[in-house]
Amino acid sequence: WGRGGGRRRLSPRRSTGPLMPSCREASACSLLPFISHKHKRSDGLEGDAKRFTLPPEGLRRLSPRGRGVWARLLALAYRWRYLLASGLVVGALGSLQFLYVLAYAIQHPLRFFPCPETAPRAVLGPGPGAGLGPGPLDGALGGTLDGVVYICMGVEGSSRRGCDIPLLCNSLLLLRDTAGWPGAAYVITNLERGIRQLCPTAQFEAVDVPQSKNMMAMKNLKRGLFDIVPGRPQSLLYIDGDILPTGCMHGFLDELQGKELAMFEDAVCVGCNRFCAGFIFMRDTPGTRECIRQWDEELSQDGYKRYEKDQDALDKVLERGGCTALEAVDWKYLQPMDKYFWYMTVDRFIGKRASFQHFSHGIRGLGGLWVHMFKRIELQMRPRMPLDWVTPSQRLEMHKLELDASGEEAGASDPDMANGAEMHRGQ
Repeated sequence: WGRGGGRRRLSPRRSTGPLMPSCREASACSLLPFISHKHKRSDGLEGDAKRFTLPPEGLRRLSPRGRGVWARLLALAYRWRYLLASGLVVGALGSLQFLYVLAYAIQHPLRFFPCPETAPRAVLGPGPGAGLGPGPLDGALGGTLDGVVYICMGVEGSSRRGCDIPLLCNSLLLLRDTAGWPGAAYVITNLERGIRQLCPTAQFEAVDVPQSKNMMAMKNLKRGLFDIVPGRPQSLLYIDGDILPTGCMHGFLDELQGKELAMFEDAVCVGCNRFCAGFIFMRDTPGTRECIRQWDEELSQDGYKRYEKDQDALDKVLERGGCTALEAVDWKYLQPMDKYFWYMTVDRFIGKRASFQHFSHGIRGLGGLWVHMFKRIELQMRPRMPLDWVTPSQRLEMHKLELDASGEEAGASDPDMANGAEMHRGQ
């Protein structure tokens, strides 16, 4: 109390007791979250009317004028400091786990989910499907599929000639072994000799076609498969040679029931499309034929030179409301193997069990890292192959050594093998 009985407020500088400071002071308002009020004691004695606890020195220096938001944020962080510390620890452990899964995925690119032991195993030998006995896949097929088709072509005057024959060979071998496919397999190609040399035990029927004039003309072959594949098939599954079947096809074939035309949706990325055209299931129906016609009509603009990717033309058709027969296949059956390793790491982290792994152009363009991963792929395949199995990449190296010993130039004696070797080196 002041002189004359009047009441006045004491500032912190003039008070000697633990009184509450005035909020007019610059440093006081930032301390409000730390102020605690003490009520009357239960024994009737009054304690200190008000007291406050000072925060760390760094927070006391913050002024609310111009930086009040930061002061409140730091005060909140100080209050929840134990929870934040726990979150940082959990985040660090999760990051380490993610990096471990990434490193493991690079060293072990393939994840096998084969059919049960009673499923038909491939008996290595000639022919599209010779030597395969009955098994549970017979009932699962149910007339869904008449054949699986690959395309491996040489292209005139292109820097990306041919196809990756060693990768195609591995896909053909896993189609029989892991996926358990007992039916016909076709390869649309003008490089049959090179394919047979690198994978002599693979079971497929080669369908010879003339060499394509450009890359888009080669890709367009998959839209005419019903007219190319022999035997008038009613349903076909087209697979790019860079897709490896690493899981049983039971569930996947069930997914195709009732569909006319189906593809996997493309990965989510900059420049990606709505659908992945490297994997197409098609039935010979009017809806499928109409969709193929619209797609080819858009793709053929400027003599098949307008688009660099056939998926871009399909996106245009879909934007106009065309291709109504096209449906999406559940993405759980496909494992994208991208150059950033994002999908492969996350899907391993969550335990995804895919039937197919797609090694896209991005990951195959990583140079030495891809060479290392491909060696690891064949190393993982070895226990599933016969004891005397020679890998396609080993056969390719043996062929190059023979050329070096004879002094011949690559491609002079075997242009088919040269096509496959160039594509395998320079994806």
